[in-house]
Amino acid sequence: EGKYLDPSYFSIIISALCRNQEIDKAERLLTYLRENDFETSEPMYTPIISHYAKAGDTQKIMNLVGDMKKQKLVPNLFTYNAMLNSGKLTEADRKMVAAEMQNQNI
Repeated sequence: EGKYLDPSYFSIIISALCRNQEIDKAERLLTYLRENDFETSEPMYTPIISHYAKAGDTQKIMNLVGDMKKQKLVPNLFTYNAMLNSGKLTEADRKMVAAEMQNQNI
């Protein structure tokens, strides 16, 4: 009989990996969770998205947001704030994020 691990446990691990600049490990863990039918949640994505927002890597951000939507997860206010507060997104990208927030009624 397997042990159940609360999704918040993985969120904490992913967040810690991102704080330690171990983004590759955080992404591999998230990929492992998705591929092995573990429950994923928005807080698992937000620290990784925040990292890429600070780096100005819009393509990675959009890929992660696309993955979230495939998992039927909706970016939340924290996820959008991570993108917008980075200061690295172009004006066009900021407008795109703002439009998506408006579509989500956030």
